[in-house]
Amino acid sequence: MQGIGKHLAHQARVLSGPSDEVFEKTVSDARDKVARAVRNAVREIEIEQEREVYRARIEEGGSVADLEALIASGFRAGVICPDFPWPFEAYSGKSKQRSAERYYDIWPLERIKAFAADFIPRLAAKDCVLLPWGVWPELPGALEVIAACGFEYKGLGFLWVKSTPNTEIITVKRAGLKGGGLHWGTGFSSRANTEPCLLAKQGEPLRLSKGVHEVVIASAGAHSEKPDEVYRRIFLQNHKPGSQSDSNARDAAVAASLALQFGCPVDVLRRALLRDAHGNASTPVGAAPDIISDMEKSK
Repeated sequence: MQGIGKHLAHQARVLSGPSDEVFEKTVSDARDKVARAVRNAVREIEIEQEREVYRARIEEGGSVADLEALIASGFRAGVICPDFPWPFEAYSGKSKQRSAERYYDIWPLERIKAFAADFIPRLAAKDCVLLPWGVWPELPGALEVIAACGFEYKGLGFLWVKSTPNTEIITVKRAGLKGGGLHWGTGFSSRANTEPCLLAKQGEPLRLSKGVHEVVIASAGAHSEKPDEVYRRIFLQNHKPGSQSDSNARDAAVAASLALQFGCPVDVLRRALLRDAHGNASTPVGAAPDIISDMEKSK
Protein backbone atom coordinates (compact mmCIF):
# COMPACT_ATOMS: atom_id res chain seq x y z
CA MET A 1 0.00 0.00 0.00
CA GLN A 2 1.41 3.34 -1.05
CA GLY A 3 1.53 6.00 1.67
CA ILE A 4 1.14 9.77 1.49
CA GLY A 5 4.37 11.57 0.66
CA LYS A 6 5.78 14.42 2.73
CA HIS A 7 5.12 16.99 0.02
CA LEU A 8 1.45 16.01 -0.35
CA ALA A 9 1.02 15.95 3.46
CA HIS A 10 2.49 19.46 3.67
CA GLN A 11 0.06 20.74 1.02
CA ALA A 12 -2.85 19.22 2.96
CA ARG A 13 -1.79 20.93 6.18
CA VAL A 14 -1.44 24.30 4.40
CA LEU A 15 -4.86 24.03 2.77
CA SER A 16 -6.54 23.03 6.02
CA GLY A 17 -5.25 26.10 7.84
CA PRO A 18 -7.35 28.96 6.34
CA SER A 19 -11.01 29.48 7.06
CA ASP A 20 -13.60 28.29 4.57
CA GLU A 21 -14.08 31.86 3.33
CA VAL A 22 -10.37 32.41 2.72
CA PHE A 23 -10.03 28.99 1.11
CA GLU A 24 -12.91 29.65 -1.33
CA LYS A 25 -11.50 33.05 -2.25
CA THR A 26 -8.07 31.52 -2.90
CA VAL A 27 -9.59 28.87 -5.14
CA SER A 28 -11.66 31.50 -6.97
CA ASP A 29 -8.58 33.69 -7.56
CA ALA A 30 -6.67 30.67 -8.88
CA ARG A 31 -9.49 29.90 -11.32
CA ASP A 32 -9.46 33.51 -12.53
CA LYS A 33 -5.71 33.37 -13.14
CA VAL A 34 -6.07 30.17 -15.15
CA ALA A 35 -8.94 31.68 -17.15
CA ARG A 36 -6.84 34.80 -17.92
CA ALA A 37 -3.92 32.65 -19.01
CA VAL A 38 -6.18 30.71 -21.36
CA ARG A 39 -7.66 33.94 -22.78
CA ASN A 40 -4.17 35.35 -23.36
CA ALA A 41 -3.12 32.18 -25.16
CA VAL A 42 -6.23 32.32 -27.34
CA ARG A 43 -5.55 35.99 -28.15
CA GLU A 44 -1.99 35.21 -29.22
CA ILE A 45 -3.27 32.48 -31.52
CA GLU A 46 -5.93 34.85 -32.92
CA ILE A 47 -3.29 37.52 -33.57
CA GLU A 48 -1.14 35.08 -35.53
CA GLN A 49 -4.19 34.00 -37.53
CA GLU A 50 -5.07 37.64 -38.28
CA ARG A 51 -1.49 38.32 -39.39
CA GLU A 52 -1.58 35.29 -41.67
CA VAL A 53 -4.76 36.61 -43.32
CA TYR A 54 -3.11 40.01 -43.78
CA ARG A 55 0.04 38.43 -45.22
CA ALA A 56 -2.10 36.54 -47.72
CA ARG A 57 -3.78 39.80 -48.79
CA ILE A 58 -0.48 41.53 -49.56
CA GLU A 59 1.36 38.52 -51.00
CA GLU A 60 0.88 39.73 -54.57
CA GLY A 61 1.27 43.40 -53.70
CA GLY A 62 4.10 45.72 -54.64
CA SER A 63 7.58 45.43 -53.18
CA VAL A 64 10.62 47.64 -52.67
CA ALA A 65 12.12 46.03 -55.77
CA ASP A 66 9.04 47.12 -57.74
CA LEU A 67 9.54 50.70 -56.58
CA GLU A 68 13.18 50.63 -57.62
CA ALA A 69 12.19 49.23 -61.03
CA LEU A 70 9.53 51.92 -61.45
CA ILE A 71 12.02 54.65 -60.63
CA ALA A 72 14.62 53.13 -62.97
CA SER A 73 12.06 53.11 -65.80
CA GLY A 74 11.93 56.90 -65.66
CA PHE A 75 8.37 57.07 -64.38
CA ARG A 76 7.63 60.07 -62.17
CA ALA A 77 4.38 60.45 -60.27
CA GLY A 78 2.32 63.60 -60.10
CA VAL A 79 0.44 62.27 -57.07
CA ILE A 80 1.78 59.99 -54.31
CA CYS A 81 -0.52 58.68 -51.59
CA PRO A 82 1.45 56.52 -49.12
CA ASP A 83 0.01 54.72 -46.09
CA PHE A 84 2.80 54.00 -43.61
CA PRO A 85 2.70 51.50 -40.69
CA TRP A 86 2.61 54.24 -38.05
CA PRO A 87 3.69 53.40 -34.49
CA PHE A 88 0.99 53.17 -31.84
CA GLU A 89 1.58 53.20 -28.10
CA ALA A 90 -0.66 50.66 -26.37
CA TYR A 91 -1.02 51.06 -22.61
CA SER A 92 -2.41 47.59 -21.96
CA GLY A 93 -2.62 44.15 -23.50
CA LYS A 94 -6.31 44.74 -24.19
CA SER A 95 -5.69 47.89 -26.23
CA LYS A 96 -2.86 46.16 -28.10
CA GLN A 97 -5.38 43.55 -29.23
CA ARG A 98 -7.13 46.24 -31.30
CA SER A 99 -4.03 48.04 -32.56
CA ALA A 100 -2.27 47.65 -35.91
CA GLU A 101 0.22 45.24 -34.32
CA ARG A 102 -2.51 42.62 -34.34
CA TYR A 103 -2.21 42.56 -38.13
CA TYR A 104 1.31 43.63 -39.11
CA ASP A 105 4.60 45.00 -37.80
CA ILE A 106 4.55 48.72 -37.15
CA TRP A 107 7.60 50.91 -37.84
CA PRO A 108 9.26 53.46 -35.57
CA LEU A 109 9.06 57.02 -36.85
CA GLU A 110 12.74 57.19 -37.78
CA ARG A 111 12.40 54.16 -40.07
CA ILE A 112 9.35 55.68 -41.78
CA LYS A 113 11.23 58.96 -42.32
CA ALA A 114 14.24 57.16 -43.75
CA PHE A 115 12.11 55.06 -46.12
CA ALA A 116 10.04 58.02 -47.31
CA ALA A 117 13.06 60.28 -47.74
CA ASP A 118 14.75 57.61 -49.86
CA PHE A 119 11.92 56.72 -52.25
CA ILE A 120 9.46 59.61 -52.48
CA PRO A 121 11.88 62.30 -53.79
CA ARG A 122 13.14 59.88 -56.48
CA LEU A 123 9.61 58.86 -57.48
CA ALA A 124 8.03 62.32 -57.43
CA ALA A 125 7.63 64.51 -60.50
CA LYS A 126 8.90 68.08 -60.42
CA ASP A 127 5.33 69.24 -59.73
CA CYS A 128 3.86 66.70 -57.33
CA VAL A 129 1.21 66.36 -54.63
CA LEU A 130 1.96 64.17 -51.61
CA LEU A 131 -1.11 62.80 -49.79
CA PRO A 132 0.11 60.69 -46.86
CA TRP A 133 -2.44 58.89 -44.71
CA GLY A 134 -1.88 59.58 -41.04
CA VAL A 135 -3.14 58.78 -37.58
CA TRP A 136 -3.96 61.62 -35.21
CA PRO A 137 -1.57 60.59 -32.38
CA GLU A 138 1.32 60.64 -34.87
CA LEU A 139 0.40 63.93 -36.59
CA PRO A 140 3.68 65.62 -35.54
CA GLY A 141 5.55 62.61 -36.93
CA ALA A 142 3.65 62.84 -40.23
CA LEU A 143 4.75 66.47 -40.57
CA GLU A 144 8.35 65.36 -39.99
CA VAL A 145 8.00 62.76 -42.75
CA ILE A 146 6.68 65.38 -45.17
CA ALA A 147 9.60 67.68 -44.37
CA ALA A 148 12.09 64.80 -44.74
CA CYS A 149 10.79 64.26 -48.29
CA GLY A 150 11.39 67.89 -49.19
CA PHE A 151 7.68 68.70 -49.57
CA GLU A 152 5.80 71.67 -48.15
CA TYR A 153 2.86 70.88 -45.87
CA LYS A 154 -0.33 72.63 -47.00
CA GLY A 155 -3.11 71.20 -44.87
CA LEU A 156 -5.74 68.49 -45.03
CA GLY A 157 -6.37 66.67 -48.30
CA PHE A 158 -9.19 64.39 -47.15
CA LEU A 159 -10.89 63.56 -43.89
CA TRP A 160 -12.40 60.08 -43.76
CA VAL A 161 -15.42 59.93 -41.46
CA LYS A 162 -16.07 56.25 -40.80
CA SER A 163 -19.60 54.89 -40.81
CA THR A 164 -20.93 51.47 -39.91
CA PRO A 165 -21.50 48.97 -42.75
CA ASN A 166 -24.61 49.55 -44.89
CA THR A 167 -25.27 52.95 -43.29
CA GLU A 168 -27.22 55.23 -45.62
CA ILE A 169 -28.09 58.05 -43.22
CA ILE A 170 -26.11 59.33 -40.23
CA THR A 171 -28.43 60.68 -37.54
CA VAL A 172 -26.73 63.82 -36.30
CA LYS A 173 -28.75 64.28 -33.11
CA ARG A 174 -27.78 60.77 -31.98
CA ALA A 175 -24.17 60.92 -33.08
CA GLY A 176 -22.86 61.91 -29.68
CA LEU A 177 -25.00 59.40 -27.80
CA LYS A 178 -25.15 56.08 -29.64
CA GLY A 179 -23.18 56.69 -32.80
CA GLY A 180 -26.10 57.38 -35.13
CA GLY A 181 -24.51 55.31 -37.91
CA LEU A 182 -20.94 56.33 -37.08
CA HIS A 183 -18.24 53.71 -36.60
CA TRP A 184 -17.15 53.16 -32.98
CA GLY A 185 -13.37 53.24 -32.89
CA THR A 186 -10.83 52.98 -30.10
CA GLY A 187 -9.51 55.85 -28.05
CA PHE A 188 -8.17 56.80 -24.62
CA SER A 189 -10.33 59.95 -24.59
CA SER A 190 -13.09 60.40 -27.18
CA ARG A 191 -13.79 57.42 -29.44
CA ALA A 192 -11.69 57.73 -32.58
CA ASN A 193 -13.67 57.84 -35.82
CA THR A 194 -11.76 59.83 -38.43
CA GLU A 195 -8.51 59.36 -40.34
CA PRO A 196 -6.68 62.25 -42.01
CA CYS A 197 -5.05 62.22 -45.41
CA LEU A 198 -2.68 65.18 -45.34
CA LEU A 199 -1.71 67.34 -48.30
CA ALA A 200 1.75 68.58 -49.22
CA LYS A 201 3.21 69.95 -52.44
CA GLN A 202 6.41 70.13 -54.42
CA GLY A 203 6.65 72.62 -57.25
CA GLU A 204 3.39 73.86 -58.80
CA PRO A 205 1.05 70.89 -59.41
CA LEU A 206 -2.08 71.72 -61.38
CA ARG A 207 -5.49 71.37 -59.73
CA LEU A 208 -7.72 69.55 -62.22
CA SER A 209 -11.07 70.21 -60.55
CA LYS A 210 -12.60 72.70 -58.14
CA GLY A 211 -15.39 70.27 -57.21
CA VAL A 212 -13.49 67.82 -54.99
CA HIS A 213 -14.56 67.89 -51.33
CA GLU A 214 -12.24 66.88 -48.49
CA VAL A 215 -14.85 65.12 -46.32
CA VAL A 216 -15.37 61.47 -47.26
CA ILE A 217 -18.06 59.48 -45.43
CA ALA A 218 -17.53 55.76 -46.00
CA SER A 219 -17.87 52.57 -44.00
CA ALA A 220 -14.90 51.10 -42.16
CA GLY A 221 -13.58 47.98 -43.87
CA ALA A 222 -10.75 45.61 -43.00
CA HIS A 223 -8.01 46.96 -40.73
CA SER A 224 -5.97 49.69 -42.46
CA GLU A 225 -8.10 49.42 -45.62
CA LYS A 226 -8.90 52.84 -47.02
CA PRO A 227 -12.10 53.78 -48.90
CA ASP A 228 -12.03 53.64 -52.69
CA GLU A 229 -13.84 56.97 -52.84
CA VAL A 230 -10.70 58.81 -51.71
CA TYR A 231 -8.69 57.40 -54.61
CA ARG A 232 -11.47 58.20 -57.07
CA ARG A 233 -11.32 61.82 -55.96
CA ILE A 234 -7.54 61.87 -56.14
CA PHE A 235 -7.50 60.64 -59.73
CA LEU A 236 -10.07 63.01 -61.18
CA GLN A 237 -13.57 64.36 -60.72
CA ASN A 238 -15.48 66.95 -62.70
CA HIS A 239 -18.07 69.45 -61.52
CA LYS A 240 -21.02 67.05 -61.87
CA PRO A 241 -20.47 64.02 -59.60
CA GLY A 242 -22.46 60.99 -60.70
CA SER A 243 -22.92 62.22 -64.27
CA GLN A 244 -21.78 60.30 -67.35
CA SER A 245 -19.02 62.83 -67.99
CA ASP A 246 -17.83 62.40 -64.41
CA SER A 247 -17.70 58.62 -64.84
CA ASN A 248 -15.81 59.00 -68.11
CA ALA A 249 -13.32 61.38 -66.52
CA ARG A 250 -12.68 59.11 -63.56
CA ASP A 251 -12.21 56.02 -65.70
CA ALA A 252 -9.92 57.83 -68.12
CA ALA A 253 -7.73 59.00 -65.22
CA VAL A 254 -7.54 55.53 -63.67
CA ALA A 255 -6.75 53.92 -67.02
CA ALA A 256 -4.04 56.46 -67.78
CA SER A 257 -2.44 55.94 -64.38
CA LEU A 258 -2.39 52.16 -64.65
CA ALA A 259 -1.19 52.31 -68.26
CA LEU A 260 1.90 54.16 -67.05
CA GLN A 261 2.71 51.15 -64.90
CA PHE A 262 4.16 48.81 -67.49
CA GLY A 263 2.67 45.36 -67.94
CA CYS A 264 -0.62 46.01 -66.11
CA PRO A 265 -2.76 42.83 -66.51
CA VAL A 266 -6.11 43.33 -68.26
CA ASP A 267 -8.05 41.87 -65.31
CA VAL A 268 -6.43 44.37 -62.94
CA LEU A 269 -7.50 47.21 -65.22
CA ARG A 270 -11.04 45.81 -65.47
CA ARG A 271 -11.44 45.66 -61.69
CA ALA A 272 -10.19 49.24 -61.29
CA LEU A 273 -12.79 50.83 -63.58
CA LEU A 274 -16.34 51.80 -62.67
CA ARG A 275 -19.17 49.26 -62.99
CA ASP A 276 -22.90 49.34 -62.40
CA ALA A 277 -24.90 47.19 -59.97
CA HIS A 278 -24.93 44.32 -62.50
CA GLY A 279 -21.17 44.33 -62.96
CA ASN A 280 -21.27 45.91 -66.42
CA ALA A 281 -18.78 48.59 -67.45
CA SER A 282 -20.15 52.10 -66.85
CA THR A 283 -18.17 53.79 -69.61
CA PRO A 284 -16.68 53.08 -73.05
CA VAL A 285 -13.23 53.16 -71.45
CA GLY A 286 -14.37 50.46 -69.03
CA ALA A 287 -15.85 48.34 -71.83
CA ALA A 288 -12.57 48.16 -73.77
CA PRO A 289 -10.76 45.86 -71.29
CA ASP A 290 -13.84 43.61 -71.25
CA ILE A 291 -13.61 43.19 -75.02
CA ILE A 292 -9.86 42.50 -74.84
CA SER A 293 -10.40 39.96 -72.09
CA ASP A 294 -13.13 38.17 -74.07
CA MET A 295 -10.86 38.03 -77.12
CA GLU A 296 -8.01 36.51 -75.09
CA LYS A 297 -10.33 33.86 -73.62
CA SER A 298 -11.64 32.89 -77.08
CA LYS A 299 -8.14 32.16 -78.40
